[in-house]
Amino acid sequence: MAKIAFLGLGVMGYPMAGHLQAVGHEVTVFNRTLAKAEAWVEQHGGSAAATPKEAARGAEFVIACVGNDNDLRVVCAGENGASLPLTKLVDQFYKDVQMLGGGRWDTSALLKRLRAMD
Repeated sequence: MAKIAFLGLGVMGYPMAGHLQAVGHEVTVFNRTLAKAEAWVEQHGGSAAATPKEAARGAEFVIACVGNDNDLRVVCAGENGASLPLTKLVDQFYKDVQMLGGGRWDTSALLKRLRAMD
């Protein structure tokens, strides 16, 4: 089974991370509200991290399940973002995400940019 960092425990993320833990993956969760991450650990096992960077350390996959583009940028490339080296980055919605204001933001381009930072 895989070591997975799961970033975002909202309406979709909370149960998705739980299903991954239930089938035997080693899941570390991050949520902006630490109490929600701790509640998830109490319910499902696994572990909680204080930052996306901490959650992603040593993960084979990083799954981001956050509400908007800015949140995705913060958890991936912010000061305490997951950063790299990432083996795989999975955005739960699309290959490219509709940006606020009408532009497009390609998550594969973010991954390339993060690799260049390493």
